[in-house]
Amino acid sequence: MLALESEAGCAAILKRGDVLDQLVSALQDGDARRLNAARVLRNLCAYSGEKHRERLRAVTKALPGALNATMAERDKVLEVSIGLTTEICRFIDGERFAAELRGAGVAEERAYVERLAGILRQYRYPEIRVPRMRRFVVQQVIWLMKCSRGDRYVELFREVGMERLLESIADTTSELECYHVFSGSVGISRHRESFLAIVDSAREVIAGSGGGARAEE
Repeated sequence: MLALESEAGCAAILKRGDVLDQLVSALQDGDARRLNAARVLRNLCAYSGEKHRERLRAVTKALPGALNATMAERDKVLEVSIGLTTEICRFIDGERFAAELRGAGVAEERAYVERLAGILRQYRYPEIRVPRMRRFVVQQVIWLMKCSRGDRYVELFREVGMERLLESIADTTSELECYHVFSGSVGISRHRESFLAIVDSAREVIAGSGGGARAEE
């Protein structure tokens, strides 16, 4: 929570010289520590500001683990792994991402694309256990279609039916998906960009072509 949408909070956490190494290392621990470490890393990448950008490039070493978790895990670990991936991708290009996929044992880009599509099919409706699952997946879809290999990904997403999936998601967005965190069933801290706006952005890109910068949350 200290790092959530708080540049000052992120700066305080980053004062410790080895904090990034410690957090990346914790991604190999049990689920509770793994979840919290991934959430902190994601928030640091998202909200630390340009001042810490170069230092945060060290977080890219967590990408293989996040990709492995995306392919194999489910529920909260899956959600936070995709969310962390979307932020790590701010520091790399499409060529590096393709190399990281191969390094994580994902032989083909299509397998990753099919996995993202499969997650959206599984979560046809928002779920309170993982309220940001669909948001993170759609953000990653947008990044892939706008990276240096974007035209390739646009075609792959079309082949796996992403256009229809995005249409379905646009019809099922919920207030549940508008918040970062919850206290019981009460949403706390709204996202700056609505989920529907993100879905509309993805639909525009897949209807057109790749290229350009990633969409901001």
